[in-house]
Amino acid sequence: MAYSRNVWIAAGAAVLPLAGAALYLLLNYDTLPDPYPRRWNWRGVAYAFGPKSEGAVFVVPLIGVLTFVLVFAVFLKQTHDAAGKHPPSPTQFIALSWFLGLLFSLHSLLPVIVPPTGAPWLVPVILVPAAAVCAIGIRDSRRAKRAQQSDTL
Repeated sequence: MAYSRNVWIAAGAAVLPLAGAALYLLLNYDTLPDPYPRRWNWRGVAYAFGPKSEGAVFVVPLIGVLTFVLVFAVFLKQTHDAAGKHPPSPTQFIALSWFLGLLFSLHSLLPVIVPPTGAPWLVPVILVPAAAVCAIGIRDSRRAKRAQQSDTL
């Protein structure tokens, strides 16, 4: 395990928003809209609907959990970079975990929090954290490359 216990706790805590969203959906299942919105356009207006069912409501949290398992498994196996010198960035791991947790929990709760007229804030709420995760990844890649170059000198 290449990461410290604190890194794993910080990344693992990213599952909490998704668990909270799933718990909210479970406790408020009877009050969810029927037909159940399944897709939204860039303005936050639902355009595809289907019957409300457990599968429709809980598919996004389930996909979120499976994605977390996959990401954690990949980062667990990745002990060093391609040159075998530097461990993967804990900042990048935590940022990606939290981005996924917030993205899947937001998507799970869209039928509850988005009004029928739409939500113009939806795209920026998704794009700003995505840009932050990308910036952290680029920064950490550049730092690793500089560290590798200084190791070869």
